[in-house]
Amino acid sequence: VNTMSRLTREAEKMNKAFSDTRGSANRLNNSFSFTKLIGAEARFYGVRTALFAVSGQIRDSISAVLDLNQAIHDTAAISGASVAEMTKLESVAINLATSSKFTATQVVETMKILAQAGVSATDMPSVTKATVMFATGAGATPDQAVKLMTTSLNAFELEAKDSMKVANTLTA
Repeated sequence: VNTMSRLTREAEKMNKAFSDTRGSANRLNNSFSFTKLIGAEARFYGVRTALFAVSGQIRDSISAVLDLNQAIHDTAAISGASVAEMTKLESVAINLATSSKFTATQVVETMKILAQAGVSATDMPSVTKATVMFATGAGATPDQAVKLMTTSLNAFELEAKDSMKVANTLTA
């Protein structure tokens, strides 16, 4: 009888231990489900944040294109450029932007300042190229390069075709 009683008590203890273990497993499983829920929510917020970043970049790109377009039109108006010359100026700006550290908008702003200084639409591509190359080589801003270029051309009564010589001399 004692042995049977002892076996019954041991069986009850084991049953309680199994029950405790089952309860712990259920709590652990529930916590994993909660973690999965939090993980899914975190992934949602990550995707949402990425979409906001991409939409912000698209908005910035559109804004940059509009700024470039406006700057080209301003430059054309100041310099009296024809539609064909305006198209050429835009092409020159994009080419110079890809081969220098300046953006296309910065290059067009350089053109605009050159036009305000009296550089004609016909001479604009060569003078702009020399000015941007000078700014890149000298580590100057486009504004600084324009001021030095136009001052040098005017002070020494040089023509637009001499702008590359001026850039080389100022950079050396």
